[in-house]
Amino acid sequence: MSLLVGEDIQQCKNIVSHDDYVRAANAQQRAEYFKTQVLVIAPPILALIALLISLGFLTLCIVGLVKKRLPKKRFVFLISRTASDIFCTLFIIGLSVVGNANSTTFAIVAVFLFIATMSFTSLTFNYVSLSVLHFIAVKAPVFYTNSISPRKCSVVVVLVWMTGIIYSAMFTPLLSSIFMPTKMNSACDYSTCQQPLMFGCISVIVCCLLTCLSTYGIMLYQLKKFCATGSGSGMKRYKNQAMMGINIGVYTISSLPVLGGAIVTLANLTTYYELRDHSSDNDVCYILRFLNELVQLEIVAGCIVIGWTLRIIVDPCVQLATDRALHQLIRQWSNGPKYGRGTDDTDSVASVYSRRSWASYREAVELKQMSSN
Repeated sequence: MSLLVGEDIQQCKNIVSHDDYVRAANAQQRAEYFKTQVLVIAPPILALIALLISLGFLTLCIVGLVKKRLPKKRFVFLISRTASDIFCTLFIIGLSVVGNANSTTFAIVAVFLFIATMSFTSLTFNYVSLSVLHFIAVKAPVFYTNSISPRKCSVVVVLVWMTGIIYSAMFTPLLSSIFMPTKMNSACDYSTCQQPLMFGCISVIVCCLLTCLSTYGIMLYQLKKFCATGSGSGMKRYKNQAMMGINIGVYTISSLPVLGGAIVTLANLTTYYELRDHSSDNDVCYILRFLNELVQLEIVAGCIVIGWTLRIIVDPCVQLATDRALHQLIRQWSNGPKYGRGTDDTDSVASVYSRRSWASYREAVELKQMSSN
């Protein structure tokens, strides 16, 4: 996308002939055909598939928790992630229906802004919380066992959701400025509203990516140190926790296009602002350039929505394929033995580390008694 708006405007003054106008109109029609055939049809179909998979995964997790066959602390955050994905798929399906009846462009860009704010931040904080939970289990096992409860994890989830909803609501005025450029100043001025919002969105996405990757890396490093000094089964626990890296990898791959889309949106808003200042030079040129920028924004936003929906489909499948606690749950249901309370590697690491801490304390007390005697 060219940002040389001044040169474009000078060239655009030459668009006065009928042939030039027809060529520009045909380009718009081709982009409109792609949008109609791909961006309008694919997202709701993929969202419906993602919704069914997420509902099945959510049902499995809830039943396992109610029957006390899954560890509550960790699965509180996994349920939160799945619930956020379900909400996102319903949002995509709902806006797709509304968009087909009214404005497809508005629906696509609105979904993209929702993904870049509410859905992205919720997913990031859930993964960060899981990494922190594993880290505490290794570094402070007694605190993890005695002080961290499922209720406190639920409070964290509620705070994450409230933060995501408030953050997403801040971008509502931005939609009106994109689709009603004549009211750009009254709805959301470029210098005081649009530009700060998009700069903030880009900064939040970058910070979330770095925070998620760094917390997971630190947790994995600490867990590897713990397993190196443990028993022979320690490396197995490390490998099981390292499988979470597949989800983190999917998160990273799907987040990079969201970051690129936010940058493209900022560039489009800058173009809208500069085009508005030059709109008196040539009305036909202004309309063609505005439509061109709007179609490009639609295509970018639509592709990001498709990619994010694929991420929603892949995440539960990866979790089912790699999660040891879910494997035990499904195996127990298949074999039908007596069930006990669910545990996973986080609880195992914390309990083993707690026993080591207690053993070290008892040994120190005995040495002190022997020296005093």
